[in-house]
Amino acid sequence: DPSEMGKDIVEFMKSSKKDDVQIRLNGQDKLLYIRGKNNRDLVTLYQEDLFALAKKDIEKNNDISFFFVIDNSSSYGAYTAAVQSVSDAFKAVREDLAQAQYGKPFNQLEDEQQQELIQKCRVKIFETGK
Repeated sequence: DPSEMGKDIVEFMKSSKKDDVQIRLNGQDKLLYIRGKNNRDLVTLYQEDLFALAKKDIEKNNDISFFFVIDNSSSYGAYTAAVQSVSDAFKAVREDLAQAQYGKPFNQLEDEQQQELIQKCRVKIFETGK
């Protein structure tokens, strides 16, 4: 039951920024992507679409946070794939920033440059189970 999933996250989201995202994974491994603390934008999506949607939102606001609400009856594979997709989206945005700012891939930057981009685009993923 989605209304029971992640009450801790729902409470935390009340104080979150307007562009933060809640991703719910139910017992049937279906994803619900909720943008904004007032649930102003809801999208049911397939796993393969999560990376692109998360990357687009990170590009718009690199200070965004993602809150996962995981039903305990969902599969471990679906859970890890969803979290990995969002983590990969953050990395892809950092890679794009490295190319735009320094003209080279992130892994070829000096440590100081890498740290600057990591600070600019921090991975912010929070999780809770039902």
